[in-house]
Amino acid sequence: MHFSSKDFLSKKIKEFKDKGRKFAAKELVEFYNRDFYSLRPITNDEVVLRKFAKRKSNNIKLSARSNSQLSENLDEFEDLIGDDEFASFINDRGEIQVGDSIYKYTNRGLFFVHQNDMKHLENYLENHFNNRGLAFRNSEFDPCDYASKEGGVRQMDDRIMRYVHLADDDCNYENNGGGTYHSSNPSNDFESFINSLPESKGSKGFFDFLLGKSRTCIEKFSSGYRVKTKFWNQDYFIYSSIGVSVRHQKKFIFWWTVDTDEIALGINQVYFEYNLPTAFKPDIPKNEHFIYEGEMYNSEAQYIRTLYKPSLPNINPLFDKSVVIVVNLSNYGIYKVSAEKINKLMWGGLWEGSKYLLKKLRKSKPDRVTLLGFTSQKVIVNHINISQRAKNEGRIRKIFDWQAGLALKLGLGSDGGIGFDGVGLPSLYDYDKVKIDVYGVARRGNTWKGSRLVYDD
Repeated sequence: MHFSSKDFLSKKIKEFKDKGRKFAAKELVEFYNRDFYSLRPITNDEVVLRKFAKRKSNNIKLSARSNSQLSENLDEFEDLIGDDEFASFINDRGEIQVGDSIYKYTNRGLFFVHQNDMKHLENYLENHFNNRGLAFRNSEFDPCDYASKEGGVRQMDDRIMRYVHLADDDCNYENNGGGTYHSSNPSNDFESFINSLPESKGSKGFFDFLLGKSRTCIEKFSSGYRVKTKFWNQDYFIYSSIGVSVRHQKKFIFWWTVDTDEIALGINQVYFEYNLPTAFKPDIPKNEHFIYEGEMYNSEAQYIRTLYKPSLPNINPLFDKSVVIVVNLSNYGIYKVSAEKINKLMWGGLWEGSKYLLKKLRKSKPDRVTLLGFTSQKVIVNHINISQRAKNEGRIRKIFDWQAGLALKLGLGSDGGIGFDGVGLPSLYDYDKVKIDVYGVARRGNTWKGSRLVYDD
Protein backbone atom coordinates (compact mmCIF):
# COMPACT_ATOMS: atom_id res chain seq x y z
CA MET A 1 0.00 0.00 0.00
CA HIS A 2 1.02 3.60 -0.55
CA PHE A 3 0.58 6.32 2.10
CA SER A 4 1.35 9.96 1.44
CA SER A 5 3.12 10.49 4.79
CA LYS A 6 3.89 8.90 8.15
CA ASP A 7 1.25 11.13 9.73
CA PHE A 8 -1.43 9.87 7.34
CA LEU A 9 -0.36 6.27 8.00
CA SER A 10 -0.63 6.86 11.76
CA LYS A 11 -4.09 8.42 11.39
CA LYS A 12 -5.32 5.49 9.31
CA ILE A 13 -4.01 2.97 11.84
CA LYS A 14 -5.67 4.91 14.65
CA GLU A 15 -8.96 4.92 12.73
CA PHE A 16 -8.81 1.14 12.35
CA LYS A 17 -8.08 0.74 16.08
CA ASP A 18 -10.85 3.12 17.13
CA LYS A 19 -13.54 1.67 14.84
CA GLY A 20 -12.69 -1.97 15.29
CA ARG A 21 -11.87 -5.09 13.34
CA LYS A 22 -15.13 -5.30 11.39
CA PHE A 23 -14.65 -1.74 10.08
CA ALA A 24 -11.06 -2.54 9.10
CA ALA A 25 -12.14 -5.72 7.29
CA LYS A 26 -14.77 -3.79 5.32
CA GLU A 27 -12.24 -1.11 4.36
CA LEU A 28 -9.64 -3.64 3.24
CA VAL A 29 -11.85 -5.98 1.23
CA GLU A 30 -11.73 -3.78 -1.88
CA PHE A 31 -7.92 -4.00 -1.84
CA TYR A 32 -8.08 -7.78 -1.41
CA ASN A 33 -10.41 -7.93 -4.40
CA ARG A 34 -7.77 -6.02 -6.39
CA ASP A 35 -5.21 -8.69 -5.43
CA PHE A 36 -3.51 -6.87 -2.57
CA TYR A 37 -2.00 -9.63 -0.42
CA SER A 38 -1.52 -8.39 3.11
CA LEU A 39 1.19 -9.63 5.46
CA ARG A 40 -1.59 -10.24 7.97
CA PRO A 41 -5.07 -9.79 6.49
CA ILE A 42 -7.99 -8.65 8.60
CA THR A 43 -10.93 -10.76 7.47
CA ASN A 44 -13.19 -13.63 8.49
CA ASP A 45 -14.10 -14.49 4.90
CA GLU A 46 -12.93 -18.07 4.33
CA VAL A 47 -12.85 -17.53 0.57
CA VAL A 48 -10.37 -14.67 1.06
CA LEU A 49 -8.35 -16.69 3.60
CA ARG A 50 -8.05 -19.65 1.24
CA LYS A 51 -7.02 -17.30 -1.56
CA PHE A 52 -4.22 -15.96 0.65
CA ALA A 53 -3.18 -19.46 1.74
CA LYS A 54 -3.02 -20.67 -1.85
CA ARG A 55 -0.92 -17.67 -2.79
CA LYS A 56 1.59 -18.45 -0.04
CA SER A 57 1.87 -22.08 -1.03
CA ASN A 58 2.36 -21.27 -4.71
CA ASN A 59 4.88 -18.47 -4.27
CA ILE A 60 7.36 -20.17 -1.96
CA LYS A 61 9.80 -22.83 -3.01
CA LEU A 62 9.72 -25.45 -0.29
CA SER A 63 13.05 -27.02 -1.28
CA ALA A 64 13.98 -29.54 1.43
CA ARG A 65 11.71 -28.06 4.08
CA SER A 66 8.51 -29.80 5.08
CA ASN A 67 5.14 -28.09 4.93
CA SER A 68 5.03 -27.94 8.73
CA GLN A 69 8.47 -26.32 8.94
CA LEU A 70 7.48 -23.80 6.29
CA SER A 71 4.27 -22.96 8.12
CA GLU A 72 6.04 -22.40 11.44
CA ASN A 73 8.79 -20.25 9.90
CA LEU A 74 6.41 -18.02 7.97
CA ASP A 75 4.09 -17.73 10.94
CA GLU A 76 6.99 -16.36 12.98
CA PHE A 77 7.98 -13.90 10.27
CA GLU A 78 4.44 -12.64 9.72
CA ASP A 79 3.96 -12.30 13.47
CA LEU A 80 7.16 -10.28 13.70
CA ILE A 81 4.96 -7.17 13.70
CA GLY A 82 2.76 -7.31 16.77
CA ASP A 83 0.41 -4.53 15.71
CA ASP A 84 -2.33 -6.07 13.54
CA GLU A 85 -3.50 -2.83 11.95
CA PHE A 86 0.00 -1.84 10.86
CA ALA A 87 0.72 -5.36 9.59
CA SER A 88 -2.47 -5.28 7.51
CA PHE A 89 -1.05 -2.43 5.39
CA ILE A 90 2.18 -4.29 4.58
CA ASN A 91 2.11 -6.69 1.63
CA ASP A 92 3.15 -10.33 1.87
CA ARG A 93 6.60 -9.43 0.56
CA GLY A 94 7.10 -7.24 3.63
CA GLU A 95 6.72 -3.94 1.71
CA ILE A 96 4.94 -0.65 2.33
CA GLN A 97 5.35 2.74 0.62
CA VAL A 98 5.29 6.00 2.57
CA GLY A 99 5.81 9.16 0.53
CA ASP A 100 8.37 8.38 -2.15
CA SER A 101 10.18 5.73 -0.06
CA ILE A 102 9.55 1.99 -0.06
CA TYR A 103 10.23 0.10 3.17
CA LYS A 104 10.87 -3.65 3.04
CA TYR A 105 10.90 -5.81 6.19
CA THR A 106 13.19 -8.83 5.78
CA ASN A 107 14.91 -11.41 7.95
CA ARG A 108 18.02 -9.22 7.93
CA GLY A 109 16.43 -5.90 8.86
CA LEU A 110 14.25 -3.15 7.44
CA PHE A 111 15.62 -1.89 4.13
CA PHE A 112 14.36 1.30 2.51
CA VAL A 113 14.97 3.03 -0.80
CA HIS A 114 13.51 5.65 -3.10
CA GLN A 115 10.56 4.25 -5.08
CA ASN A 116 12.63 4.34 -8.27
CA ASP A 117 15.30 2.10 -6.72
CA MET A 118 13.15 -0.90 -5.82
CA LYS A 119 14.65 -3.12 -8.50
CA HIS A 120 18.11 -2.23 -7.24
CA LEU A 121 17.08 -3.30 -3.72
CA GLU A 122 15.67 -6.61 -4.94
CA ASN A 123 18.93 -7.37 -6.76
CA TYR A 124 20.91 -6.42 -3.65
CA LEU A 125 18.89 -8.78 -1.44
CA GLU A 126 19.09 -11.57 -3.99
CA ASN A 127 22.87 -11.25 -4.23
CA HIS A 128 23.54 -10.90 -0.51
CA PHE A 129 20.96 -13.13 1.17
CA ASN A 130 19.75 -15.54 -1.53
CA ASN A 131 16.18 -14.52 -0.90
CA ARG A 132 13.98 -11.44 -1.16
CA GLY A 133 12.94 -11.17 2.44
CA LEU A 134 10.95 -14.36 3.00
CA ALA A 135 12.13 -15.53 6.37
CA PHE A 136 13.53 -18.93 7.13
CA ARG A 137 15.60 -19.79 10.13
CA ASN A 138 19.26 -20.44 9.57
CA SER A 139 21.07 -22.51 12.16
CA GLU A 140 24.26 -20.56 11.45
CA PHE A 141 22.56 -17.20 11.97
CA ASP A 142 22.86 -15.68 15.46
CA PRO A 143 20.25 -12.87 15.70
CA CYS A 144 21.74 -11.33 18.85
CA ASP A 145 25.23 -11.23 17.42
CA TYR A 146 23.81 -9.70 14.23
CA ALA A 147 21.90 -7.00 16.15
CA SER A 148 24.96 -6.20 18.29
CA LYS A 149 27.18 -5.73 15.25
CA GLU A 150 24.68 -4.31 12.77
CA GLY A 151 22.18 -2.40 14.96
CA GLY A 152 20.97 1.09 14.12
CA VAL A 153 20.45 2.87 10.81
CA ARG A 154 23.16 2.19 8.24
CA GLN A 155 23.79 3.08 4.62
CA MET A 156 24.37 -0.12 2.64
CA ASP A 157 25.29 1.58 -0.62
CA ASP A 158 24.59 4.88 -2.35
CA ARG A 159 20.85 4.06 -2.65
CA ILE A 160 19.98 1.62 0.15
CA MET A 161 19.49 2.26 3.88
CA ARG A 162 18.87 -0.39 6.53
CA TYR A 163 17.47 -0.35 10.08
CA VAL A 164 18.02 -3.03 12.75
CA HIS A 165 16.85 -2.57 16.34
CA LEU A 166 19.80 -2.03 18.67
CA ALA A 167 20.53 -5.13 20.78
CA ASP A 168 19.68 -4.84 24.47
CA ASP A 169 21.02 -6.57 27.55
CA ASP A 170 18.67 -9.55 27.35
CA CYS A 171 19.19 -10.21 23.65
CA ASN A 172 19.49 -13.95 23.94
CA TYR A 173 17.17 -16.17 21.92
CA GLU A 174 15.77 -18.70 24.36
CA ASN A 175 12.45 -20.36 24.86
CA ASN A 176 12.33 -19.15 28.48
CA GLY A 177 10.02 -21.87 29.68
CA GLY A 178 7.84 -22.08 26.60
CA GLY A 179 4.42 -20.69 25.94
CA THR A 180 2.22 -23.76 25.66
CA TYR A 181 0.40 -25.38 28.57
CA HIS A 182 -2.20 -28.12 28.51
CA SER A 183 -4.66 -26.31 30.73
CA SER A 184 -8.06 -26.88 29.17
CA ASN A 185 -11.12 -26.96 31.36
CA PRO A 186 -14.02 -29.07 30.11
CA SER A 187 -16.54 -26.94 32.03
CA ASN A 188 -17.54 -23.40 31.19
CA ASP A 189 -16.53 -22.11 34.63
CA PHE A 190 -14.54 -19.10 33.49
CA GLU A 191 -13.21 -17.93 36.86
CA SER A 192 -11.93 -21.30 37.99
CA PHE A 193 -10.25 -21.81 34.63
CA ILE A 194 -8.47 -18.44 34.82
CA ASN A 195 -7.29 -19.18 38.37
CA SER A 196 -5.90 -22.53 37.22
CA LEU A 197 -3.61 -21.06 34.56
CA PRO A 198 0.10 -21.46 35.38
CA GLU A 199 2.50 -18.59 34.79
CA SER A 200 4.56 -18.62 31.61
CA LYS A 201 7.44 -16.37 30.61
CA GLY A 202 6.47 -17.00 27.02
CA SER A 203 8.71 -17.48 24.03
CA LYS A 204 10.76 -14.85 22.27
CA GLY A 205 10.22 -14.44 18.58
CA PHE A 206 13.22 -15.51 16.53
CA PHE A 207 13.13 -12.20 14.66
CA ASP A 208 12.59 -9.91 17.66
CA PHE A 209 16.07 -8.53 17.18
CA LEU A 210 14.82 -6.68 14.10
CA LEU A 211 12.18 -4.46 15.68
CA GLY A 212 12.10 -4.93 19.45
CA LYS A 213 10.77 -7.21 22.13
CA SER A 214 7.86 -9.62 22.17
CA ARG A 215 6.71 -12.65 24.13
CA THR A 216 4.21 -15.23 22.92
CA CYS A 217 2.20 -18.07 24.48
CA ILE A 218 0.35 -20.61 22.36
CA GLU A 219 -2.18 -23.21 23.46
CA LYS A 220 -3.86 -25.53 20.95
CA PHE A 221 -7.40 -26.85 20.91
CA SER A 222 -6.32 -29.27 18.19
CA SER A 223 -4.02 -29.37 15.21
CA GLY A 224 -6.38 -26.97 13.45
CA TYR A 225 -7.25 -24.41 16.15
CA ARG A 226 -5.22 -22.49 18.73
CA VAL A 227 -5.13 -19.50 21.10
CA LYS A 228 -2.21 -17.08 20.83
CA THR A 229 -1.42 -14.51 23.54
CA LYS A 230 1.25 -11.91 22.83
CA PHE A 231 3.00 -8.89 24.35
CA TRP A 232 5.10 -6.61 22.14
CA ASN A 233 7.08 -3.40 22.39
CA GLN A 234 8.28 -2.62 18.89
CA ASP A 235 9.66 0.20 16.80
CA TYR A 236 8.91 -0.28 13.11
CA PHE A 237 10.92 2.84 12.23
CA ILE A 238 7.95 4.46 10.49
CA TYR A 239 5.54 3.55 13.32
CA SER A 240 5.72 2.24 16.91
CA SER A 241 3.39 0.19 19.09
CA ILE A 242 3.27 -1.44 22.52
CA GLY A 243 0.46 -3.68 23.69
CA VAL A 244 -0.98 -7.14 24.35
CA SER A 245 -3.42 -9.27 22.39
CA VAL A 246 -5.16 -12.63 22.34
CA ARG A 247 -6.17 -14.26 19.06
CA HIS A 248 -8.15 -17.36 18.20
CA GLN A 249 -6.71 -18.87 15.03
CA LYS A 250 -7.60 -21.54 12.49
CA LYS A 251 -5.11 -23.24 10.22
CA PHE A 252 -5.64 -22.79 6.49
CA ILE A 253 -2.19 -24.18 5.63
CA PHE A 254 -1.11 -21.12 7.64
CA TRP A 255 -2.61 -19.66 10.82
CA TRP A 256 -5.36 -17.02 10.47
CA THR A 257 -7.40 -15.16 13.09
CA VAL A 258 -11.07 -16.21 12.97
CA ASP A 259 -14.08 -15.75 15.24
CA THR A 260 -14.83 -18.18 18.06
CA ASP A 261 -17.63 -18.67 20.60
CA GLU A 262 -15.99 -16.48 23.22
CA ILE A 263 -12.62 -14.82 23.83
CA ALA A 264 -11.17 -12.92 26.78
CA LEU A 265 -8.15 -10.83 27.67
CA GLY A 266 -7.43 -9.96 31.29
CA ILE A 267 -4.76 -7.61 32.66
CA ASN A 268 -3.72 -8.57 36.18
CA GLN A 269 -1.00 -5.91 36.03
CA VAL A 270 0.74 -3.68 33.53
CA TYR A 271 3.49 -1.76 35.31
CA PHE A 272 5.73 0.97 33.88
CA GLU A 273 8.42 2.70 35.94
CA TYR A 274 10.24 5.91 34.97
CA ASN A 275 13.04 7.90 36.48
CA LEU A 276 12.18 11.60 36.78
CA PRO A 277 14.59 14.28 35.62
CA THR A 278 16.61 15.42 38.62
CA ALA A 279 15.51 19.01 38.11
CA PHE A 280 11.81 18.13 38.22
CA LYS A 281 10.02 18.12 41.57
CA PRO A 282 6.40 17.09 41.15
CA ASP A 283 3.99 19.04 43.32
CA ILE A 284 1.39 16.37 44.02
CA PRO A 285 -1.44 16.85 46.54
CA LYS A 286 -0.92 15.08 49.85
CA ASN A 287 -4.03 12.91 49.49
CA GLU A 288 -4.97 10.73 46.55
CA HIS A 289 -7.15 12.14 43.82
CA PHE A 290 -9.48 10.15 41.56
CA ILE A 291 -10.17 11.10 37.94
CA TYR A 292 -13.14 9.63 36.11
CA GLU A 293 -14.61 10.82 32.81
CA GLY A 294 -12.77 14.13 33.06
CA GLU A 295 -13.88 14.96 36.62
CA MET A 296 -11.56 15.05 39.64
CA TYR A 297 -12.67 13.79 43.08
CA ASN A 298 -11.08 13.35 46.48
CA SER A 299 -11.00 10.09 48.45
CA GLU A 300 -14.48 10.84 49.84
CA ALA A 301 -15.87 11.04 46.29
CA GLN A 302 -16.36 14.79 46.65
CA TYR A 303 -16.12 16.74 43.40
CA ILE A 304 -13.04 18.97 43.06
CA ARG A 305 -13.13 20.22 39.50
CA THR A 306 -13.40 19.39 35.83
CA LEU A 307 -10.12 18.95 34.04
CA TYR A 308 -9.97 21.03 30.90
CA LYS A 309 -9.81 18.79 27.86
CA PRO A 310 -6.19 19.26 26.73
CA SER A 311 -5.02 18.19 30.19
CA LEU A 312 -6.84 14.87 30.21
CA PRO A 313 -4.58 11.81 30.05
CA ASN A 314 -6.92 9.95 27.71
CA ILE A 315 -4.70 10.94 24.81
CA ASN A 316 -3.10 7.62 25.73
CA PRO A 317 -5.31 4.54 25.28
CA LEU A 318 -4.12 3.16 28.62
CA PHE A 319 -6.45 5.62 30.37
CA ASP A 320 -9.48 5.03 28.18
CA LYS A 321 -12.63 4.52 30.32
CA SER A 322 -10.42 3.95 33.34
CA VAL A 323 -10.56 5.29 36.88
CA VAL A 324 -7.24 7.14 37.22
CA ILE A 325 -5.79 7.48 40.73
CA VAL A 326 -3.03 10.02 41.39
CA VAL A 327 -1.11 9.35 44.59
CA ASN A 328 2.01 10.37 46.45
CA LEU A 329 3.51 6.97 47.21
CA SER A 330 5.40 8.26 50.25
CA ASN A 331 2.03 8.64 51.98
CA TYR A 332 1.85 4.84 51.91
CA GLY A 333 5.40 4.37 53.13
CA ILE A 334 6.62 3.42 49.67
CA TYR A 335 9.97 5.04 48.94
CA LYS A 336 11.63 2.16 47.12
CA VAL A 337 9.13 1.07 44.50
CA SER A 338 8.57 -2.36 42.99
CA ALA A 339 5.86 -3.91 40.81
CA GLU A 340 4.84 -6.19 43.69
CA LYS A 341 4.43 -3.33 46.18
CA ILE A 342 2.42 -1.24 43.74
CA ASN A 343 0.09 -4.05 42.75
CA LYS A 344 -0.53 -4.89 46.41
CA LEU A 345 -1.44 -1.24 46.99
CA MET A 346 -3.72 -1.27 43.93
CA TRP A 347 -5.66 -4.39 44.90
CA GLY A 348 -5.94 -3.16 48.47
CA GLY A 349 -7.26 0.25 49.45
CA LEU A 350 -7.06 1.97 46.07
CA TRP A 351 -9.25 -0.59 44.31
CA GLU A 352 -11.76 -0.22 47.13
CA GLY A 353 -11.52 3.55 46.75
CA SER A 354 -12.40 3.22 43.06
CA LYS A 355 -15.41 1.04 43.91
CA TYR A 356 -16.53 3.61 46.50
CA LEU A 357 -16.23 6.47 44.01
CA LEU A 358 -18.25 4.74 41.29
CA LYS A 359 -20.87 3.63 43.78
CA LYS A 360 -21.29 7.25 44.88
CA LEU A 361 -21.59 8.24 41.23
CA ARG A 362 -24.16 5.47 40.73
CA LYS A 363 -21.97 3.69 38.25
CA SER A 364 -21.18 -0.01 37.97
CA LYS A 365 -18.13 -1.47 39.72
CA PRO A 366 -14.79 -0.58 38.11
CA ASP A 367 -13.26 -3.09 35.73
CA ARG A 368 -10.21 -1.00 34.86
CA VAL A 369 -8.12 1.20 37.13
CA THR A 370 -4.87 3.06 36.42
CA LEU A 371 -2.51 4.33 39.10
CA LEU A 372 -0.21 7.32 38.60
CA GLY A 373 2.16 7.09 41.55
CA PHE A 374 4.97 9.46 42.46
CA THR A 375 8.03 9.50 44.63
CA SER A 376 10.63 12.25 44.62
CA GLN A 377 12.53 10.39 41.89
CA LYS A 378 10.09 8.18 40.01
CA VAL A 379 6.77 8.04 38.21
CA ILE A 380 4.81 4.79 38.23
CA VAL A 381 2.01 3.84 35.84
CA ASN A 382 0.15 0.69 36.94
CA HIS A 383 -2.92 -0.54 35.06
CA ILE A 384 -5.45 -3.26 35.89
CA ASN A 385 -8.22 -4.42 33.59
CA ILE A 386 -10.15 -7.32 35.12
CA SER A 387 -11.37 -8.79 31.86
CA GLN A 388 -12.43 -7.89 28.36
CA ARG A 389 -14.75 -10.62 27.11
CA ALA A 390 -16.46 -10.87 23.75
CA LYS A 391 -18.60 -13.44 21.97
CA ASN A 392 -18.27 -14.29 18.29
CA GLU A 393 -14.97 -12.43 17.96
CA GLY A 394 -11.52 -13.63 17.00
CA ARG A 395 -9.28 -11.12 18.73
CA ILE A 396 -9.03 -8.75 21.65
CA ARG A 397 -6.10 -6.44 22.00
CA LYS A 398 -5.08 -3.63 24.32
CA ILE A 399 -2.71 -1.04 22.92
CA PHE A 400 -0.89 0.86 25.67
CA ASP A 401 0.81 3.33 23.40
CA TRP A 402 1.03 4.24 19.73
CA GLN A 403 3.05 7.11 18.35
CA ALA A 404 1.83 9.91 20.63
CA GLY A 405 3.35 8.44 23.77
CA LEU A 406 2.03 8.90 27.26
CA ALA A 407 1.83 12.65 26.71
CA LEU A 408 0.88 13.17 30.35
CA LYS A 409 1.94 16.48 31.85
CA LEU A 410 2.34 17.13 35.52
CA GLY A 411 2.14 20.17 37.80
CA LEU A 412 -0.34 22.40 39.56
CA GLY A 413 -3.32 23.73 37.65
CA SER A 414 -4.24 27.38 37.77
CA ASP A 415 -7.17 26.65 40.06
CA GLY A 416 -5.40 24.21 42.35
CA GLY A 417 -5.19 20.45 42.23
CA ILE A 418 -3.46 18.66 39.38
CA GLY A 419 -3.50 20.42 36.07
CA PHE A 420 -1.16 18.20 34.04
CA ASP A 421 0.51 21.32 32.69
CA GLY A 422 4.22 21.09 33.38
CA VAL A 423 6.89 18.63 32.39
CA GLY A 424 5.93 15.88 29.97
CA LEU A 425 6.80 12.26 30.55
CA PRO A 426 8.47 10.22 27.82
CA SER A 427 6.46 7.72 25.86
CA LEU A 428 5.69 4.34 27.35
CA TYR A 429 8.39 2.86 25.10
CA ASP A 430 11.02 4.64 27.18
CA TYR A 431 10.28 2.92 30.47
CA ASP A 432 13.06 2.05 32.90
CA LYS A 433 11.25 -1.03 34.16
CA VAL A 434 8.16 -2.94 33.02
CA LYS A 435 6.10 -5.88 34.24
CA ILE A 436 3.30 -7.48 32.25
CA ASP A 437 0.93 -10.05 33.80
CA VAL A 438 -1.94 -10.91 31.44
CA TYR A 439 -4.05 -13.85 30.39
CA GLY A 440 -5.52 -14.63 26.99
CA VAL A 441 -8.14 -17.37 26.62
CA ALA A 442 -10.77 -18.53 24.16
CA ARG A 443 -13.74 -20.89 24.26
CA ARG A 444 -14.91 -23.35 21.63
CA GLY A 445 -18.12 -24.99 22.76
CA ASN A 446 -17.68 -25.69 26.48
CA THR A 447 -13.90 -25.87 26.36
CA TRP A 448 -11.62 -23.02 27.38
CA LYS A 449 -7.98 -22.85 26.31
CA GLY A 450 -5.36 -20.20 26.93
CA SER A 451 -2.28 -18.98 28.76
CA ARG A 452 -1.11 -16.59 31.44
CA LEU A 453 1.87 -14.54 30.27
CA VAL A 454 4.15 -12.89 32.84
CA TYR A 455 7.04 -10.77 31.59
CA ASP A 456 9.33 -8.28 33.31
CA ASP A 457 12.26 -6.23 32.09
